[in-house]
Amino acid sequence: MSVEDAEKVQNEAAERAAEAEENAMDQEEKKTPEVEGCEFGDVVDCTTCKRCAVVCPTELDLEKIVRIHRYIKDSYGQVKGSHRDVFRLASKLSGMADAQGWLTSIDEGDDIVFFPGCAALFDLMLQRDTNYSGNAKAAALTLNKLGYKPEIVYGCCGHDLYYSGALDEFEVLKEEMMGKLKGKKIVVNCAEGYHMLKNIYGLDVVGFEEFVLEHEPEFTNTELKTTYHDPCRYGRYNDVYDAPRELLDLASDFREMENIREEAICCSVSAWMNCNKYSRDTRKKRLEEAKATGADYLVTACTKCSIHLDCIHFELNSEDTEGLEDVKILGLAQVVGYALGVYDPFKEEKDYEVPETAGKFLEPLKVQKNVDQFIDDDLLNNAFLCTTCKNCTIVCPNHHDTAGMMEAFRYELVKKGLGPEKHDKISKAITKTGNAFGEKEPMTPKPNEDAEYVYYPGCVANYRRGDVYDATKKILDLLDINYEIPEGLVCCGSVLRRAGHEDEFQDIRKTNTELLKGKKVICSCSGCYATLKKDYEGLDIYHITDIVKENIDKLPLKEVKKKVMYHDPCHLGRKFEYYDIPREIIEAVPGVELIAFDKEKENAQCCGAGGGVKSAKPDIANNLAKQKMDEAKAKGADVVVSACPFCEL
Repeated sequence: MSVEDAEKVQNEAAERAAEAEENAMDQEEKKTPEVEGCEFGDVVDCTTCKRCAVVCPTELDLEKIVRIHRYIKDSYGQVKGSHRDVFRLASKLSGMADAQGWLTSIDEGDDIVFFPGCAALFDLMLQRDTNYSGNAKAAALTLNKLGYKPEIVYGCCGHDLYYSGALDEFEVLKEEMMGKLKGKKIVVNCAEGYHMLKNIYGLDVVGFEEFVLEHEPEFTNTELKTTYHDPCRYGRYNDVYDAPRELLDLASDFREMENIREEAICCSVSAWMNCNKYSRDTRKKRLEEAKATGADYLVTACTKCSIHLDCIHFELNSEDTEGLEDVKILGLAQVVGYALGVYDPFKEEKDYEVPETAGKFLEPLKVQKNVDQFIDDDLLNNAFLCTTCKNCTIVCPNHHDTAGMMEAFRYELVKKGLGPEKHDKISKAITKTGNAFGEKEPMTPKPNEDAEYVYYPGCVANYRRGDVYDATKKILDLLDINYEIPEGLVCCGSVLRRAGHEDEFQDIRKTNTELLKGKKVICSCSGCYATLKKDYEGLDIYHITDIVKENIDKLPLKEVKKKVMYHDPCHLGRKFEYYDIPREIIEAVPGVELIAFDKEKENAQCCGAGGGVKSAKPDIANNLAKQKMDEAKAKGADVVVSACPFCEL
């Protein structure tokens, strides 16, 4: 395609971007009203890399949540991708671009179908020195070398439409592509295309690497020093880990990076949604890992991974690259083609050529968004599996607030009347009685007009774990702390916000704030502590462990000859990094032997009860709790201690 043709594409993109902006303005009145103090996780930030799935205690399928949530937010005009949304608009254009014949000098036939994807369009749009089309060209030439004359089927798999929430546009594209591909065996050389055609389209697909290995070719040029970046769509989505490595081991001088396979670091951008400081730092770290292996080439089997990893050379100033520019990005098929002697990845010319008559834009799709068509039982089940434990955030390359995003998504479902019935009952109980258990008696007050502190017991200590309630008051009395329990306190609302009952949460937050403002508030429940500290505003909040640690020498601690294991509450640990203080308190008790769980502190397993999971899905919550207790029993613990009565419950 000529420069003039490229300019036409860019002009078309600009026109459609202006159209999209105008449409977004028309949607302004449909926006979700902003809720005061409601800081939900931004759905744009998630890369859907599934790194979190490795540590999720409930095996939540987050990528489905993200897609539908983006679709909903897009209907409000509230989804904006990276770089002023230009690339997300570009993904819509690439889905509508019917570009044909851009691979040339290929011996074509009908032995097998080869799907090259849309790399040429990104070569056109980005106008870099790199050659993203080269991977498809090398794959096609490799098929020729293996004795195949492929039928090349051009088009876009729609990955970026699908994962950015443009689901209506994707369905139209999918129908068109199914007409071209259905009933055929397809070789794919891009991880995104492989995942989409295999899992979303349900077609007969084989990865380029697997196909080549089956034919046992003889490689001659194997001197390239390589390492391999696992694309998420290949690895965590499809367990394709071995074939790329086996092929690189045969075709090059291959070595591994530190974080690989299931624990591989994502390229940190997906569907052009989340190119930001976090993603840049993550990609820089990935190149540093590659450099540490001594490799000259960081190889991947995904066009987008190639583009995003290559971006680091353009994003960092030369003085900041620390030699990272020496690590070049290559597609895996380019390495294979080079090793077979059929492709030169170091040439200057591009590997696409599009005559003016060979491409056109499909008609723009006029859509009326209807989220109900995408809501099914599987989605609803997933939406209420999250315990909001934040284990996912610990491993997320972008430190995404998944819990906040889940709360926001649940809010959308609750507004439609699609929340679990048990959550509805809890919400009504809190609204009617002021507590999550529906008990008629209010929280037991302890009047004290001159009090400096307020003890906020919460629902569990007040109504189900009286021993925690009594023990906390005894400690405060022993320390001569001047405190009160105001009359009229109600549930902190943690379960309401976590479960998506945001409107009800806002009401009770106002009630509690009036009673608690201006005082130092002590909580014995980690869930209450996290909610009052993070989700309320203007309050001075302490956990009882703060008070005990500061005054430990004043307490008459008796000897306790017990083997004790400490369970880290998610609301106290991962949310506020309270790891050492509770352990220091336990070890201060004479005679206690503290034993560690296999997973503790930031890696601790959730008790399973948070996020409304205990009420909506008790079997899952109980199973997770049993796992922890079984481990404690196996390690000979006499007691499992926690700083959260809800975890204990």
